[in-house]
Amino acid sequence: LSNNNQSSDSSLSLSASNQTSTSSELITNISPVATPTTSNNPGGSMIKKGPGAADLQKLFASLGGVTLNNIAAPTSYEWGSKPVDPSKLIWPNNLSDKTFVKTEGWLVEMTKPPVKPAIEDKFSDVCWYTTFLSVKDHVVYLGGEDDTATLIAVETSVEEHPQPYKMFVVTRTGTERKWIAETTLMKQRLKAAKQLEVLVPPQMVHINDPAITEELKRWEKRTVSKSYKFGVVYCKEGQTTEDQMLGNETGSDAFNKFLELLGEKVPLKGWPKFSGGLNVEADFEGTHSVYNVYENFEIMFHVSTLLPTNPDDKQQLAKKRHIGNDVVVLVFMDGPCPPLNPTFIKSHFIHCYIVVQLLPSTGKTPRYKVSVAAKAGVKSFSPSLPDNYQFEHGSDFGEFLLLKLINAERAGLGAPNFKEKLCKARSLFLNNLVQSCL
Repeated sequence: LSNNNQSSDSSLSLSASNQTSTSSELITNISPVATPTTSNNPGGSMIKKGPGAADLQKLFASLGGVTLNNIAAPTSYEWGSKPVDPSKLIWPNNLSDKTFVKTEGWLVEMTKPPVKPAIEDKFSDVCWYTTFLSVKDHVVYLGGEDDTATLIAVETSVEEHPQPYKMFVVTRTGTERKWIAETTLMKQRLKAAKQLEVLVPPQMVHINDPAITEELKRWEKRTVSKSYKFGVVYCKEGQTTEDQMLGNETGSDAFNKFLELLGEKVPLKGWPKFSGGLNVEADFEGTHSVYNVYENFEIMFHVSTLLPTNPDDKQQLAKKRHIGNDVVVLVFMDGPCPPLNPTFIKSHFIHCYIVVQLLPSTGKTPRYKVSVAAKAGVKSFSPSLPDNYQFEHGSDFGEFLLLKLINAERAGLGAPNFKEKLCKARSLFLNNLVQSCL
């Protein structure tokens, strides 16, 4: 993806942050990485055939019948998958107040039974190899090439007290983090690294090179996100198009009050923390933005009214450079607005819209209606919307939005086009190791 500021097409590159990579930026990080240049592998030759799914199943079965638990991913259904309960995932044609225009490839979220609010799949944020394997005796096996390249790391230390062993498996399609229950048989098998050969497919080769430990730790750190960036677009009453909304230079008092729920307004110049790609050396991308920390995740918002408005640019490409490259965008509707077309911002990256509409109120506390639309292929994500889709201004609503935004991006990155980019990134990393170590 290239950054092309001369076109309205949103094949725009993700903006690099000043501190850490966001989860959405990980999908573009597929450039070759540094790998160990020496190897003590006595074989010294490339393995042409790597282990497939059947080989890995055989590996897991060879562990003496002990249970392997992959606790990295929760159970969830996929948006648009069949069969699906039609009461959970449909276009709300039966509702008189529609927020979205029915659009091919997009689905809206209906109310669902409430579940305990939490960041979903949080276990995937743990640097498993770095935390549990690199600090203990373990062995690394590598094999295959192209789409079959595979890395397996297994703990080999035998502890006095029974505890699960850890296994780390990286393939093109994903990363498996395994707990292996300790048994007498496992103790016998794992007393020495050479005995691990009975646990791996025959195509795998033991890599006896200390440099691979540091390379795995660096790679794992790059694949774990500790920060998020989200777009926030201000929509005046009656507005429907990208040009109209991005052309708003300021927001209303109601919008500014709403922004307080998302985070703190901070000065950008000299900002030392996560910037979400916003320039912090000068003020040409705005003087302030909205920042927060939630559950140890740093969050920077790309707020359309805080980004500079160029009166000579109808398309406001400087704003779109950030907002068009966010996976999740929140739209604040300042009063009654026509239904929103989810493609109103032309973007390959945006996979979810969370629309917050200000409701008429006679009281002092503002009330909002929340609607959610996501591209087909995005898994559902919590927290659930209430039956009336409405919230009252307050800290509970603010926490709901932060959690909804984070889980929306985590679900969005599992969509097919993002998933394929992640597969390519893992494949490139593994093949670089293969070429350097075998």
